[in-house]
Amino acid sequence: METDRTILIRGSGPREFRAPTGICAPLTRRRFLRASALGVGVLAAHTRALDAAMPRDRFGGWRGEKFEATGFFRVERRDRWWLVTPEGHAWLGFGMNHVHPGWLNQAYNAATWRERFGAEKFNDAAWKDGVRALVRRQLAECGFNHFGVHNDFGAMAGLGFPVIRHLQFVKIAHSFVATAADFPDVFAAEFETHCDTLAAKECGPLRDHPHVIGWAFTDCPIFTDAEAAARPVVSYGSPRAACPTWPRVLRNLPASAPGKQAWLAVIRARYAEQVSAFNDGYGVKFRSWDELLAATNWRDLADLSNAREVADNRAFLEQIVDRYYAVACAAVRRHAPHHLIFGDKLNGNTDGADTVVAITARHTDVVFYQMYERWTQQRAALDRWRAFAGKPAFNGDGTFSCPDEMMPNPHGPHARDQAERGEWAFEFGRHAFARPDFVGWSVCGWVDTWRTMPGKEFKQHSGFFSPQGEVYAPYVRRLRELSDQLYDLAP
Repeated sequence: METDRTILIRGSGPREFRAPTGICAPLTRRRFLRASALGVGVLAAHTRALDAAMPRDRFGGWRGEKFEATGFFRVERRDRWWLVTPEGHAWLGFGMNHVHPGWLNQAYNAATWRERFGAEKFNDAAWKDGVRALVRRQLAECGFNHFGVHNDFGAMAGLGFPVIRHLQFVKIAHSFVATAADFPDVFAAEFETHCDTLAAKECGPLRDHPHVIGWAFTDCPIFTDAEAAARPVVSYGSPRAACPTWPRVLRNLPASAPGKQAWLAVIRARYAEQVSAFNDGYGVKFRSWDELLAATNWRDLADLSNAREVADNRAFLEQIVDRYYAVACAAVRRHAPHHLIFGDKLNGNTDGADTVVAITARHTDVVFYQMYERWTQQRAALDRWRAFAGKPAFNGDGTFSCPDEMMPNPHGPHARDQAERGEWAFEFGRHAFARPDFVGWSVCGWVDTWRTMPGKEFKQHSGFFSPQGEVYAPYVRRLRELSDQLYDLAP
């Protein structure tokens, strides 16, 4: 007795779909369109043939799902969340990060690439042309359809690929040792002016550019006490000294600072207007709220064993982030009203994303995050954020890597070889894009960086080709297969 049937479905090559006899898989509108595109019946055909019958639009959008064309990228929900191209077609982001031509100009590989590009020196006309031709070919080989936020956009200008642009309103990225001066008073009028001026400068000239998907802010900003603590080498970064946090900075400002006033309003409400209760909680002896308001630099550090203080800082942080996003996003919408707002790339490897995502998602179009983990860990995080945010998720920087002698500690989970690395990447992408709330992945890593490169002594980037140009075929093959199957995977 027959127990299953085999049907060929769209992919990078023939692959099998097995369903028990008498049980039909749900036939959504997208599955019907895929199957009928060549007029050969339900769930038939091969990716290459179907792509010929239903080619991508000029932004890489899939014509099998049509929306209104607005001339710009946007998000829309129809059965699942989609990004929609300016021409009105469904689009799932699968892109490239860290195209930095200077990474081909290191002591260990500069001569190789000068010769290959026919260049006399770094960044001359021949070098620039060579890099652009190299990247164009690589985008096609991997099946990438956009440049993520971490790229040298000047070098890549004119290649015709959608981009996520960078707009850093606050310089408190996780990879740098932020100081108190780097945490601005977001409640002050000066912060509004700062955001508007920056958005006018960066967004204004590109406000009508259809290839700009949207604007991303700071790279994994330091929000929580845990993120601010001194850290060793971690999967997502190098060692770093301890930093302040926004609540701690603003509570130490003078009485005239709007941020200090906002902090005190939170504290007075949380302690029911009883300054004695506050004194008991913090082990201090302020005689009045006015005395506390006037106190400067009264508590630079936080006592993380003090549950009250931790909770107070968390409550005020929520107000800070809400105000920051309200001001920054309003500035972007004034100067780039047609583009998406990604917001900060939240750190999924710390408690940062869990702490603020419900607040940031009020203002942004997507949940933009970074996470260097295998699929199981990322799935748990995506489940949590979906409950908090109600917005589609986009992994703005994530990868898997292969250590070697010259690259002993690259970003991301470490695979034993390029074949396993490719399987891990495919596993993540296959499961992530099958979620109705997942719309993009910018893959971290262009070219391998060695530990002898300045700044890469502790952590390195693992790319899809070596510093001398050897392509990691097993990894690239699985990236391409994932790209070919994106719209099969989408539910």
